[in-house]
Amino acid sequence: MAIPPEVAVFIERGIEVGKMCLPDHYPTPDNFAEFQAGYRYNAVTGEVLIGEQAGDFQPSWYVVAANYFDDPFYVDFLEQEAGFPVYFSFHGAGTWTPLRVAATLLDFTILLTALAETADDAAASVRLLRSIPDVENEFWQEVIEEYETSEPE
Repeated sequence: MAIPPEVAVFIERGIEVGKMCLPDHYPTPDNFAEFQAGYRYNAVTGEVLIGEQAGDFQPSWYVVAANYFDDPFYVDFLEQEAGFPVYFSFHGAGTWTPLRVAATLLDFTILLTALAETADDAAASVRLLRSIPDVENEFWQEVIEEYETSEPE
């Protein structure tokens, strides 16, 4: 499988912020197909899990990171011209409901990098998060709550 260059750069950076809701493990170019287990296919049975109905994991979606809970961050390979908007879904919810968490993969990279730089200052991280366009969605509200309720590191 050919991984688009923008996606390869993102996964090779592997930015970890240290919050359970945010990405903490990434595929590598060598294990990209295996990393899709549980989303695109069942790793035990080999059953294909993708589908084209609402709530299915769509054929053009590929997981580029997962958080502590194995909730996926993914892009749609058909949206390369749009800069690969980044989506998130809660794993194990029975259906896949995409929440856009960044307008582009580059925007997501910049945000994760900034959050990593403010890792020791929860208030600065929350201020940063409150400035992003998608801040009102369920995912970012959960991330903000994690920052506001976590112990200082």
